[in-house]
Amino acid sequence: MLKQLSAWWRRMANGLGEDRIIVHYDARDAIDIEDLSGSLTALARQYRRTWRLDGRRGPYSDLRLLVTKVESGSIVYEIAAGLIILRQVYSAADYILVFDGLVKRIGQILNHYAKGEERPDDLNTSDARDIRDLIRPLTGRNGASLHIKRARIRKTTPECEILGEYEFDGSEIQKAEEAIAAELEGKKKKTTSTHRNAFMYWHQTNRDEGKDSDRTGDLAVVPSISHEPLPALFPSETASLKREMMETRENPFNLGFFVDVNAKYVDGEATAYGLLALHRTIPLGDTERDDGDR
Repeated sequence: MLKQLSAWWRRMANGLGEDRIIVHYDARDAIDIEDLSGSLTALARQYRRTWRLDGRRGPYSDLRLLVTKVESGSIVYEIAAGLIILRQVYSAADYILVFDGLVKRIGQILNHYAKGEERPDDLNTSDARDIRDLIRPLTGRNGASLHIKRARIRKTTPECEILGEYEFDGSEIQKAEEAIAAELEGKKKKTTSTHRNAFMYWHQTNRDEGKDSDRTGDLAVVPSISHEPLPALFPSETASLKREMMETRENPFNLGFFVDVNAKYVDGEATAYGLLALHRTIPLGDTERDDGDR
């Protein structure tokens, strides 16, 4: 056993095996660094999931993917696995099988969303989010493409051996993004909650009629619900509320409003306010703007 382990380890280079994943982002222009980071993080999550699908163990902190090369021009990453699992001893065959499974799995999921091919049996919501994050750097870009290769680097040959590959063009990437978005939207938990006499101030507004659509330009802050500016909606039966809030001698941005609102939530996070009633208006000072939920 020790001789086998020793021979296996001699084939490793700095703790890395011969197997690689090559991810080629062709975007024709600059890519947002946070989107790129999120894409690689999603790949790492899928690696850990693929590793565990067949019952393999190992703490998440030890299941690492490592960038071994970055090429210029369009962005190309060569990625290897960290081979040391502290609490288990695995052979090179395990890493080969996991890399094979990872690239095949990503290809199958993208083929499902982008080309309408059969849905993988174990595809779940977390997988859909990961694939959305994986393709996000290329979403909505003309001439974009994503090329994922399963490769092996051998010391005895000058070029890597390509064992499998998947390629998706810009239209396929966009189709996949839209299909994933529609699926995730359908699985979101949407709730509402009415808040009485809540303090509100404007972050952004105008003199136009109020809208009952999230595409409105009216953004308000209700600190007792969220400190983020959210769309302020006016259902048809309360459309006059906006005129009442706007038609004052004071600048509306210098005023605070005590209102009844129907807050909309998605997965527990507030996303919009439906204005129901206006109780009173007060001059807005710095203290009220900072912690006006009183």
